[in-house]
Amino acid sequence: MHRLSKLGVALLLVAAVLAANPLYVGALTGPERVPTGYEATAMNATNPTDRTLLVNAYGRDVVLDADAVGHAYTDYDYRAPAATHDAIQRALRDGTATTTNASVAMDLRALDARYAYLEGAEGGPYYAMTVTGNESATTLRLDERNGTRVARAVLDNETVAWSSLSAAQRATVDEILASDGYYRPYRGEAVPETPLLVERNDTVYGVRATVSVDGSPVFGTSVALWGCAALALLLGSGLGVGGWYLERREQE
Repeated sequence: MHRLSKLGVALLLVAAVLAANPLYVGALTGPERVPTGYEATAMNATNPTDRTLLVNAYGRDVVLDADAVGHAYTDYDYRAPAATHDAIQRALRDGTATTTNASVAMDLRALDARYAYLEGAEGGPYYAMTVTGNESATTLRLDERNGTRVARAVLDNETVAWSSLSAAQRATVDEILASDGYYRPYRGEAVPETPLLVERNDTVYGVRATVSVDGSPVFGTSVALWGCAALALLLGSGLGVGGWYLERREQE
């Protein structure tokens, strides 16, 4: 066999090994991390920035966003979405709003029972809702409340104890708390449902997903190795054919 043919065969063997990289690349690159990064922030209800974050990221079961009222993406099934939205906007403008629409009245009573506060705009002002009336007319009254009071209500209602998490979830949360920036768990790590308010050592932390990393390191490595395999295949085939041709010429 011509030496070029031998080199071609060697390259074809290399190509075969590289093409089979899914069988071994995971072991070479180490455990794979999920693409989502989580970070933890210590929460202080008196801090305006934390207050806004508490309400927007963690408090949507406590504080109703006025702009979201009537929108299809909310999890409440409005009977009169547009009219209910208009009634709340009137109350934000005038302090009260009265309706004779029975469907709007049912929506307002349901929202009043479900939420402790209403957020007029991002970052406040915040209001307590009171719905009163009878069969003929229903009135919504809004009374402004201090933002710190609202943030504390979110903390009181939504915070869970670190000890209430499973052992595996506690381990993941501790990694997130100890991270410098954000932490990307390994695949298979137990991540509690986020956003999450968790109390650890007398401090409440807000844990949430903040980063999404595109692509998988393992997949990226496999793609690179497949490219090398294709190149080795082309070179090996070319050298094999060239060696065969030269060997035939030498035999003539």
